[in-house]
Amino acid sequence: MSDNCIFCKLRDERVIYECEHTKAFIDTYPASPGHTLIIPKRHFATYFEAT
Repeated sequence: MSDNCIFCKLRDERVIYECEHTKAFIDTYPASPGHTLIIPKRHFATYFEAT
């Protein structure tokens, strides 16, 4: 867990799915009904570090 990561600070009731590698939750301001964000648990400095 990172102190400056907003996704690490999500309250458990917002999370709809979680596994070893990812966390999923309904977007606070969805673009469409059911808009879900799925994020990796591993932290990256840039998008290009994600593999």
